[in-house]
Amino acid sequence: MKKKLLFFMMAFVACFTASSADQIVVADGQDTNYYLPIKGTYCDTEGTYGYMIYPKEDLAEIAGTEISGFMFHFQTTMSASNAGCVLQLSLKEVDDATVESSSTTYSDLTVCGTYQIVGGETTMPFAFTQNFPYSGEKNLLVEVKVITASASYADFYTLGIRQTAGVNSSLSHYGTYSTLQNFLPKATIEYIGEAVDWDAKVSPETLDFGKIYTGEQATLNISIKNRGLNAFTPTFTVDAPFSVNWDTEIASGETVEVPVVFNPEADGVYNNNLAVTCGEAGTFNVSLKGTSIEAGSEIVVCEGNNQNGYIPVYGSYYDTQGTTSQFIYPAEMLTQLQGRAITSVKFFSNSTILFKEGKLQLSAKEVDYTTFERETATSVPSNAVTDMKVVATIVPTGEDTELEFVFDEPFVYNGGNLAFETYVVEKNNYASTTWLGLNQTNDCAYYVYTSSWGGTSSNLAKFLPKMLMTTVAAGEQPVEEGKVITFTAEQENGTVAVALEDGTAVESNVTKVKEGEKFTVTATPAEGYEVENFEVKAGETVLNPVNAEGETMLKAEAPVAGTYEMPAEDVTITVTFKKKSPTAIEDINTSNVKSVRYYNAAGVESATPFQGVNIVVREMTDGSKTTTKIVK
Repeated sequence: MKKKLLFFMMAFVACFTASSADQIVVADGQDTNYYLPIKGTYCDTEGTYGYMIYPKEDLAEIAGTEISGFMFHFQTTMSASNAGCVLQLSLKEVDDATVESSSTTYSDLTVCGTYQIVGGETTMPFAFTQNFPYSGEKNLLVEVKVITASASYADFYTLGIRQTAGVNSSLSHYGTYSTLQNFLPKATIEYIGEAVDWDAKVSPETLDFGKIYTGEQATLNISIKNRGLNAFTPTFTVDAPFSVNWDTEIASGETVEVPVVFNPEADGVYNNNLAVTCGEAGTFNVSLKGTSIEAGSEIVVCEGNNQNGYIPVYGSYYDTQGTTSQFIYPAEMLTQLQGRAITSVKFFSNSTILFKEGKLQLSAKEVDYTTFERETATSVPSNAVTDMKVVATIVPTGEDTELEFVFDEPFVYNGGNLAFETYVVEKNNYASTTWLGLNQTNDCAYYVYTSSWGGTSSNLAKFLPKMLMTTVAAGEQPVEEGKVITFTAEQENGTVAVALEDGTAVESNVTKVKEGEKFTVTATPAEGYEVENFEVKAGETVLNPVNAEGETMLKAEAPVAGTYEMPAEDVTITVTFKKKSPTAIEDINTSNVKSVRYYNAAGVESATPFQGVNIVVREMTDGSKTTTKIVK
């Protein structure tokens, strides 16, 4: 069986490396579902089948080609219980975007390939006996069907993406059981296009190096495929701290992995563009991102995927004020923290943290013990931590999987065991979550006081939540550079919003913007209002907007938005709104008007106004006519 699997995989890979073959990945996500394809179990009944519809928008790259291979991806391995099951894959172009109901069936599909389950694999590549010509004019229906049943069955989980409710549903049939899922399984599609002299593909479009320490380096690869008949040696244009060292020719049909190096010498956030020129096939751009931080400025403790539903704050942030939890990190976990001060801490969940609209408080203190002591499981520990320093408060959004407390001022660490306390200042909605962290071998217990119960939790856990600490050198205060932008975030007749180039929202009198950094101001009138005045000033100097190249413009392209370059002074933004005046179009809708016709500059007639200049001819009920000019 293992030899058969190896042969199958080699055959699939071989067809991917043919001179004119290429591949794309669709529904590329990490969501999981064990119903697709075909109920997930590929159980012991012949004829079990499932439909999936991939939207044509996701397949635009392969329009006009021939599909020559199809492979699904799984989160868990196929079970040996599924071994021997033979599956058949068929394709068809359809107008449908969804499978409407469990009774929906399709006919006249093209049978393309089969796959026999071995057990232990995490991909399912179908070996095609005939290619499928895909025009790209319609959506792609995929049917997977059991043609030889297995002796038994077992569940496994398909990777993919969840769709907007009611969109791109996939249908799985299992005997009399059926279910509609707003889910599409991840798939690699092999396709063959017409061979040309010069053609290339560079992927991915973005490389994100994440965070590394300044002075170190990270390497990620881009893939370059020569899809044309002529060989070429690619050339690369990129600025430091990114670099590429490659000067090897790529033959027709060959795919190579080219290393890109990120080696920053100074702290900062770096965004750059890598231009890859592939002979006469053209130049392709890859967006590069990376962040460099001081060594020790970020420290992670209890980095694990164990799960516990009780901390911080008893997991549910109970809906009464005063709910409290305490937990202690031993000093041996914090050796990297010596000589530093904490500026923020972040906790992690395996799902969305649904707590919102309440206020949580975090306090800290160094203590000389790691275990809470109590006479009974439900009593308050005799060594519960007191006189703790309040370091931060937050109001959770209810949308994130991380919970970050940004400290009011740095907390200097002196080398002891570090106790934290979370406290409900203002009650939250009732919601629970599961925290990530590490199970401990010693009694690094926590205790919880739940005000709604009037006592303590009986939960004693050898568990500590995963925590990321952002730090600075002790005595070194983090200096926030830049000046503030003052504006009214909300007005009765409209709103004003300010954002940096990377999309970061600027909070009035809070966010500091560095000199030379670009920011965009957007004014949005309320219904029935319009912008009357739009002014950006540094002191008494009115600032002019700039274009994408940073060149000064005399005025904003529209009266409701503009991009500006931050000066060395604080900025004040003034926007006023006024009630809209009735338009000529609105004025003509009176009881004495019999009919209205609109004509554009070319003399074309319409019952509704054209965009731009309109000549309006109104016939009145008394037989008279009037002609006016309006601009829409």
